[in-house]
Amino acid sequence: MKVFENKFIVMYLNNDLSSLDHYWTGSSVSMKESDYKDIMNEIVKQVEHNSLKHLMSDARLFAYAIAPSLQEWTNENFFAKLLDLKLRKYAILLTTDFIAQLSIEQTIEEDKGQALPIQYFDDELKAKEWLKK
Repeated sequence: MKVFENKFIVMYLNNDLSSLDHYWTGSSVSMKESDYKDIMNEIVKQVEHNSLKHLMSDARLFAYAIAPSLQEWTNENFFAKLLDLKLRKYAILLTTDFIAQLSIEQTIEEDKGQALPIQYFDDELKAKEWLKK
């Protein structure tokens, strides 16, 4: 069931996996920092409102380079909240855009001290299989 959509992302509630599956669009290249923060806050809101245990982010079309200061914000205001909400797993389908992928990986690296299991995939079915385990 679709729970949120804008020109940068579409989010679906996946009750079978207790997951929020979100799909970035190629329009993410034109996001502003405020757009990114609003989307991250919406993801947290959906996880909290629906008591979800998993996230699956399809970032294959993600084309926004996350600045270092925004990576820090993401860890303090996104990952920390997800941990507080007892999120169990986060599956990410990686983009082929080198700069965007590097910024995603750097953001995740900043979060290494946290207890949230994050796994990268190139196949959506494999990502969902991992979430089921």
